[in-house]
Amino acid sequence: MKRLYFAPLIILACFITVHAENRYYKTGPDSTVKAVSYFSIHAGYHLSVPGNVDSNGMKLICFDPVYGLEIGGSYHMPINRNFYFEPGISLYYRRIQTLSDFYNRYMTDGHIGQFGAIIPAHIGWAYRANPGFGFIRTGPELDIGLYGKEVARFENGWGEKTNKNCYDSLSRVNVLWNFGIGLTNRRFVFGIDYAIGMTNFVRKYNYKAHNYIIKIYIGLSF
Repeated sequence: MKRLYFAPLIILACFITVHAENRYYKTGPDSTVKAVSYFSIHAGYHLSVPGNVDSNGMKLICFDPVYGLEIGGSYHMPINRNFYFEPGISLYYRRIQTLSDFYNRYMTDGHIGQFGAIIPAHIGWAYRANPGFGFIRTGPELDIGLYGKEVARFENGWGEKTNKNCYDSLSRVNVLWNFGIGLTNRRFVFGIDYAIGMTNFVRKYNYKAHNYIIKIYIGLSF
């Protein structure tokens, strides 16, 4: 009998879920449901995870991930009810720990700090989930370094270090391919992205390596 007391609450919760206002869709006069366009901004954690460096067949461990931050915006453009195109732009700051294999024998370690922009062009698939929708997306991203500094420490110096433009060692422009999943809830957007480096992002010596980026973000839609 006690379970019956909860029955009206369960029915009410189901009713609210089904009939909750969903601002990402609209119903036309002919009862056709269509997705709507919107602009969103976001901020999140941006982790750069470079792969091992290939040097004439030798694998070198040159980098350790540290941290990064990202802010940006995008425009959601429905193609139909389920598919959409989403261009955007983001600014980031990332920091990468560099290890001794990245330098010559007189240097030990250091770090690289980068400030840059990512320009994505994503194609996605959305499924309605009141009061918003879930989505998966993929597409290319252009990673452009705007400013960067490389700091290295010498093994035979007490606190001695050198500073230089990091784009003497790294490529300024790289191409990534992104995969992401996420969810919108009313005006909020949550998501996780994983971008795979498609081009060599190291330009020093004959080194070859690809960068991988993990992004966890929260956003607001308008």
